[in-house]
Amino acid sequence: MLKKSKKEEYSRRAKKTYSPAELKPHHARPFRKRHYGLLILSVLLTVGLLYLLITNVLINRSEVKSVKEVLARALNQSSSEQSNDLPQVSSTYGLSITYNPKILLPSATSSKDNKLYSGSELNIQRPYSTIRLSALSSDSTSGTANGSLTVQYYLNDATGNSADLVKLEAQLVGASNPNLAISESSETTISGVTFVKSDWKSASVKGGVTINDKSATRITSFIGLIDGIPVTIIRSYGLAEGKNTQDSFNESLKSIKFEPTTSSATILTPSDISNISESSDLSLLDRLAFTQSVSAESFLNKDNSSERVSLLYSPSVVKIYNFYCMDIVLNNKPFATDNCSATTGSGFFVGDKGYVATNGHVVVNDPLSIAITYAFDQASKGNMFYFSELAQAAGLTQADIDAAPTDKDKVKVAVEKLYKIPSTKLSAVNKTENILVGLGERQPDLQQLLNSTRSRQIYQAPSGVKKAQLVGYNYRAIDGAQTGQFEASDVALLKIDGNNYPTTKLGSISGIMQGSGLNIIGYPGAASSNPLVDSSESRATLTSGKVSSIKNATGSKSQMIETDATIGHGNSGGPAFNDSGEVVGIATYTIDGSGDGNGVFNYVRDVADLKDLASKNNVDLSSQSQTQQEWESAAKDIYQAHYAKALGKLESVKALYPEHPRVDQLIALVQQRINAGEGAKEFPTSIIALASLFGISLIVISILLIVHHSRKHAAYNEHLASGAISQSSDPHQT
Repeated sequence: MLKKSKKEEYSRRAKKTYSPAELKPHHARPFRKRHYGLLILSVLLTVGLLYLLITNVLINRSEVKSVKEVLARALNQSSSEQSNDLPQVSSTYGLSITYNPKILLPSATSSKDNKLYSGSELNIQRPYSTIRLSALSSDSTSGTANGSLTVQYYLNDATGNSADLVKLEAQLVGASNPNLAISESSETTISGVTFVKSDWKSASVKGGVTINDKSATRITSFIGLIDGIPVTIIRSYGLAEGKNTQDSFNESLKSIKFEPTTSSATILTPSDISNISESSDLSLLDRLAFTQSVSAESFLNKDNSSERVSLLYSPSVVKIYNFYCMDIVLNNKPFATDNCSATTGSGFFVGDKGYVATNGHVVVNDPLSIAITYAFDQASKGNMFYFSELAQAAGLTQADIDAAPTDKDKVKVAVEKLYKIPSTKLSAVNKTENILVGLGERQPDLQQLLNSTRSRQIYQAPSGVKKAQLVGYNYRAIDGAQTGQFEASDVALLKIDGNNYPTTKLGSISGIMQGSGLNIIGYPGAASSNPLVDSSESRATLTSGKVSSIKNATGSKSQMIETDATIGHGNSGGPAFNDSGEVVGIATYTIDGSGDGNGVFNYVRDVADLKDLASKNNVDLSSQSQTQQEWESAAKDIYQAHYAKALGKLESVKALYPEHPRVDQLIALVQQRINAGEGAKEFPTSIIALASLFGISLIVISILLIVHHSRKHAAYNEHLASGAISQSSDPHQT
């Protein structure tokens, strides 16, 4: 009864809604096939499209989720580590050598193009005339130097006379190590070949630069003839090698094999190759530039700014080496002779023209600052001779100092006077500077760099390490805390040859506030040279924290960022990024009051100081880097598992900047995934989504047509029952 009442009520409403004139004969039917057909087709179309869309999304999401694990393997391990067998470097000259990739890093130079190869490139056999294994971890500030094992063919010195080996040994080994002397010689056999083995030793390093006081520098050399061509094997001992490193070098030495060449075209005559000298023997330090990997979700997620900063901008952070020796002359008389120093720090590319930003105290070797610092240091030990000499040259009197009210004022007065000593009175002679920039993967041979500097020679930098020139600086060695007022901002700019370097984006300190995130990338020595971590791996370190405060520098209008992000020795000059990946400052100072219970406080110089320095030196820091643009775009594609799209961009990065620290690994990664048929599939998602919406619209339209017809059908029946529509009008009666 209830159902009938509802039906009657529906009919009455329909009758009131539609007049007989509005009704057509087809409304006598309860439904129309075309309406239900449209509904069924719309449902089938929409379900099919949604199935395609959802299936594609789920498949691609699965691929994207696998990206982080894949990248972790690619970026945090060498390809050889994924095998139980030790990897091998093999030359077409018949030489092969195995190594432990967790402890030793290989590099090799081809005699065909005199090009350095490393990493996965060594999987290909080439005419390597030099193969070198280097200990992975080293930092000059920690008092250690790399050990190495180098095998080298001297193709230009072919001789069939083994009696000349002693003379060749002096020429090839001794000339490259002038500070060493043979302490013992004997004969030995390696892979069936007789070699003359010699132990070379020296006294501890002197002259103002100390690598390690506990050990003397030494090497062991082997020289022999392979088909009349001199071959040397040189084992250089690191001054702080552990047992694992020593055992790894010994195992590699035992693994050396000399076998007949397989191709008559592999042995080249001297006229076919470029000269290869000991000075061009290249050293490589494999430092992974990334500190973390990133998932696709975190790539676009602001909450994972540290990961994004590491991914995008670690390749633009470099390690800086500053080795110098000089004699300082005051009034044409020796003031400080054989004044030498060896330090490392961090820096970062700004613009794409080869400009590197860093701290002044990392790269400035101003003889006046060095003399002033030395004089104050000696005075603190009770030796006033050097201070008095400088004071006399500056016209500084005791009355000037006594007139200052506080101790800091006295220091300030003295420093101001001393810094006005003209260069005509105080200068450096016999000066050699070797300021180098390591481009992420490679470092100089520290022992050779030290020897060259002490010998007053310009170091021949290997591939991947660039010589740098100081463009400008704003720095005083005695400033701020010592005088109670900052006269300089401790920033500097270097310039290296080339362009298209990966770059950073410069921001502003005004965009951050207390509590904002801060990420610092650099090369602190203690992070890679301590007993708690595996020293066989050496990577750029990212430390994250918050902005603790923004404060004015002492006696200056310049600002500094106080942060709880760790800044260690070697971090100096490294960039500090905000959450958006912009450089807002340069890691500079650490105040350690932990022994007094006051904690450790770290300070970052305002990036505005760097911008001011660049402006004064007419340096444009706004130039865009195509390398960086391609890198960022490729990274985004990878984290969306679009490997094919990423590959072309990565190859472009490789062409623009071959020294890029991560591009080879990522190219190998995406190629492997492409070959395996993996990765997100290209799919017209937007088109399918729009088509699905169109299908849903058709469903809605179909339902509305069915409901509309149903109402008119009910009205038709009511009007028919009331006689408003004649029987002749009823199609069922005709």
